[in-house]
Amino acid sequence: MKVRIIYLFTLLLLIVNANIAAAQAFTDVSIGSSHICAISDTGEVECTTASHAQRYGAPEELPLMVDIAAGDQHTCGIDLDGQAVCWAGNQSEFGAFDQANVPLITQPLVSIETGTNHTCAIDVNGRVWCWGLDTNQQSQPPGNGLGENGAGFIKVDGGLNFSCGIQTGGDIVCWTNDSHLSSTGYIEGPFVDLDISYRTACGLKSDGTIDCWRSRFDPPSDGPYTDLVVSGSAICGLNQNQTVDCTFASEFEADAAIFPADAQFTSIESGSEVFSAPLPFCGLTVSGSIVCSSSRLFDVVAPPGSDDSTARSLNNIHFALSAQYYAKNKFELFWNSQPLRYDDEQILVEIYRNGVLVDTTENSTSWYDPSEQNQNLVTYKIRATDRQGQVGPFSSTVSIDNSTGSVSYDDSQTDFELVTPLHTVDSLRVSFSGNALFVVWSGSEPGTNDLKGYEVRVNGEPVVFTDGFVHRLESFNRSDCNIVSVAAMSDEGTIFDYRTVVTNRFSRNYSSCSNR
Repeated sequence: MKVRIIYLFTLLLLIVNANIAAAQAFTDVSIGSSHICAISDTGEVECTTASHAQRYGAPEELPLMVDIAAGDQHTCGIDLDGQAVCWAGNQSEFGAFDQANVPLITQPLVSIETGTNHTCAIDVNGRVWCWGLDTNQQSQPPGNGLGENGAGFIKVDGGLNFSCGIQTGGDIVCWTNDSHLSSTGYIEGPFVDLDISYRTACGLKSDGTIDCWRSRFDPPSDGPYTDLVVSGSAICGLNQNQTVDCTFASEFEADAAIFPADAQFTSIESGSEVFSAPLPFCGLTVSGSIVCSSSRLFDVVAPPGSDDSTARSLNNIHFALSAQYYAKNKFELFWNSQPLRYDDEQILVEIYRNGVLVDTTENSTSWYDPSEQNQNLVTYKIRATDRQGQVGPFSSTVSIDNSTGSVSYDDSQTDFELVTPLHTVDSLRVSFSGNALFVVWSGSEPGTNDLKGYEVRVNGEPVVFTDGFVHRLESFNRSDCNIVSVAAMSDEGTIFDYRTVVTNRFSRNYSSCSNR
């Protein structure tokens, strides 16, 4: 999903990118769910991935490219001949949803964009071609790809289960059979750009205003703007002086936003938000370098062109520490997970109690204190280390009052947000009984460590919130492909973890749902 503006989300922003001077120049950048891909000024593709997703890196012997787009589990580009080239790294050569299986396209392509699990491209005649997941006809553009007026498209983009394009006359047409989106199939323009992220969709009009037809909050209005970017938590416009104006879904997102004081950007890319925290944003500077924000989903992914030794530095490992008091002398620490970016080396975690090193553990996300502490105030802090003895910065200090059980935080030592203990959705399965669908999962027990319960979604729409581990969906259409997700959530709506399956009556194999 391409965007043309800079919006940087967390306070981890420039740590990975501080030493990019004189780096390779790039002309395009795109973010998938676990990878960042870019095109250099010589047309070569370079991809970096999260430590758990190396299969999404660029394959060998790729042709030179002029455009690139990364989705949830795939990446596509346009080569010098105007042909689409796609790759995936999951269950098959063409990906779990056939989203890397390019159809026969008869004309050269001029632009390409990805939805969550599908891809759409525009050829030289303005015809849109789409392929990949088609559970809601998101890969079936109207008018045989030429739109409702038959004049073709100038821009296309995709979300979770829908796609939209700007027709030659400037009006926007969206295609899907999702009943929740049926009222937004046509949006009068004239529009010059659009951006879609998961279920948020906005367009930039020719007068520089931003109009959204799928959003939980209003867009900025202090334009005119020359470009826009959207996510599930922010909508931003780029002013003519290249400053950024944003509106946010909540005060939390607004407080977390940060913008470089002196950097100038020519474009920005946002990732595909599936069912969790916002993905990072990566921007192209005027010099052609790439800088990225960070996210809980991404661990630390060095952007293409950066010095990998900088990305692997322990100075970039920042723990957000929290604690749980169970009873007197019964404490447990929790922190955010960190990537393994040290070849075969494992990141270790040092535990300090009252200023003294008491344990060194493998890279995990929690530690239970087995000792008995008699003093009323017990303090903890942690930091990363490796087997060569190098160390990273300390986390903030967590203090536990042993007499009252209260937990307090001193965040003066770190600029990074404290997080609540992590919870997991350990397994998820679905089964049919008549016309009913049973959704069954396992995970952390609701009521512990700020976990309120579980939200069940079908095709991206919430259907129930429960503190149990099973839900029955009545009168379920067994013939259709459906995306079923379960997320562990807090009282404030924070998503700790989630799992997703795709199913129909015949199989729970992803590939069987590639086309209807």
